[in-house]
Amino acid sequence: MTKRIVPALCIYTSICAASCAATPTPKKSDEPRTVNSQQATPAPLTLPGKKKKVTDALILSDPGMQKFVTLAKQDLVALLRIHEKKIEVLEARYVTWPDSSIGCPRPGMHYMQALSNGVRIQLGVNGKSYYYHSGGKKPLFRCPNPSPSSPVPYEYGDT
Repeated sequence: MTKRIVPALCIYTSICAASCAATPTPKKSDEPRTVNSQQATPAPLTLPGKKKKVTDALILSDPGMQKFVTLAKQDLVALLRIHEKKIEVLEARYVTWPDSSIGCPRPGMHYMQALSNGVRIQLGVNGKSYYYHSGGKKPLFRCPNPSPSSPVPYEYGDT
C-alpha cells in the first residue's frame, strides 16, 4: 500500500509545484485603481509643472468649485430672499480641515482630530459674511459660527 502512496504523493507534489510556478504576476490592469467619481469633496486642482499657491480666480474657473459656489449662492438667496447679483464671492477654495468639526465647531463638543479635505466658501452681502463648508463625507452646509483658526489651503501638486 505504501508503494502506491509514495508515487501518488510525488505526482501530487509535482502538480502543486507546477501550478504555483505558473501563477501569473499581476499586470498593471489587475492592480487597484482610483476611480474619479463625483463626490461632495473634489480633489485639489493640479496643473502640470510648477507648484503654485491656489488663487481664488483659478478656483472659480474650476467646474467642481463652481458647483459648490452655485449651491452656496442658492442657499443664501433662499435664506435672505435677495437676488443672486447682490451676493459677492469673497473666498472659494479647497482646504484641509484639522478635525471632524469641518471648521464649524459647536460649543461644548469634542471632535476627532483627523485631517479632512473639503471646501470653504465665504459669501458677502451688504458687508456681512456667510460661510459654507464641506469636508470628508459631509456635503456643503452653512456654518453660522466658523472656527477662528484657518484651515490649510491645498497647493497645486499636493496629493
